[in-house]
Amino acid sequence: MIILVVLLVYIALQKTVLNPASGRYENMLKTVDYINQSCPVMINDYTRLDSIVLISDNKEIVYFHTELNMIKDSIDIEHYESLMKHLLFLNALQNPDLRAFRVNNMTISNSYNDNDGIFLCKVSIQSEIYKNPANFIEDKEYLEVHLE
Repeated sequence: MIILVVLLVYIALQKTVLNPASGRYENMLKTVDYINQSCPVMINDYTRLDSIVLISDNKEIVYFHTELNMIKDSIDIEHYESLMKHLLFLNALQNPDLRAFRVNNMTISNSYNDNDGIFLCKVSIQSEIYKNPANFIEDKEYLEVHLE
């Protein structure tokens, strides 16, 4: 299901952001509107994408998720945030469907709420990471293995 969402984002970006015939901001707004028409959508068995917004003069795109099987008081937030940061970091670097974000130097953020709508965390991957990921990972062997 995550592949479906990424594919929707990629198609929308191809039709809007990468079209040089019109303004970048208008294209980003069209992309966000296009994706939001499909929301909410299940990413996997326990994560739902609720909406996407464009923030800060289109330099950041934020995906809002609900973790359906989580209650904030029953999880280790630091561990969860660390895990999501690693997963999203690798996805942002490796996923060719996110190329438009990298090309446009955008921050990709994911905000997570628990099943009751209570905020869990927000994980952001800044554009600087795309350009020089080795500076953002302390374990260089981890980087080499996961980016091959």
